[in-house]
Amino acid sequence: MERTITGLHGIEEALRAGKQSGRLFLARKSARINNIRDAAEHAGVEVVNIPPAEMNKRFGGDNRGVVLQSYDVQTSKQQPSSKKEGEGAQHAASGTFEEMIDSFTDENPLVIILDGVTDPHNYGAILRSADQFGVDLVVSRSRRSVSENDTVARTSSGAVNFVQTSVVNNLNRAVDYLKKNGYWVYAADMGDEPIYRMNLTGKTAVVMGSEGKGVSRLLAEKCDGVVSIPSGGQIDSLNVSVAAGIILYEIRRQQA
Repeated sequence: MERTITGLHGIEEALRAGKQSGRLFLARKSARINNIRDAAEHAGVEVVNIPPAEMNKRFGGDNRGVVLQSYDVQTSKQQPSSKKEGEGAQHAASGTFEEMIDSFTDENPLVIILDGVTDPHNYGAILRSADQFGVDLVVSRSRRSVSENDTVARTSSGAVNFVQTSVVNNLNRAVDYLKKNGYWVYAADMGDEPIYRMNLTGKTAVVMGSEGKGVSRLLAEKCDGVVSIPSGGQIDSLNVSVAAGIILYEIRRQQA
């Protein structure tokens, strides 16, 4: 998958992750950019010097004189089938959704499923929380969801380079596969039981819906329960990325 990354921090994290090939475009010099150049050369990324005018024409004016065109091979885009594909190392760099799930060997694997999250800022913020709380896999559907673009890379502060993701055609089948493999799957929604009173240890997956529609009805019906964040404000719900961070924290707190 090709991504264009313009933020200095995002470029540094992408090169540090070591999962990219591509080209680094430079239109100015500074000590920090020189360090980025050195990191790119060390990683085997081609470095291309171009005039500032050409840089702005190609990538827009908000590029700070350095752009990484990255070809990332981390994300799985295969559709789940009905059979296990075999075992692999935990946090494998690629593979089908099923192969990724099969590869997790720890006692408390954690998966987050995004149902129709289309805002790249929310997606990037969720990836940042996923990195901080050790989420094993972030799953989204191939239609009506956000792609990993430059906004996602910047908003995630480089977490997009470290969090394993999978894009599937059918989230319902993905949930079926998780449940078949011993996961408890919860929908994030309003409910009577607050999250801190629930037992969230063991294999756990959480479905986060879009801010406008929430978790789709059919997907919610497949879930084993609802995780709800108690609140006392006048606004009826939290931003999806904020809610995801709170839920992930509570799950990992219980699993510690």
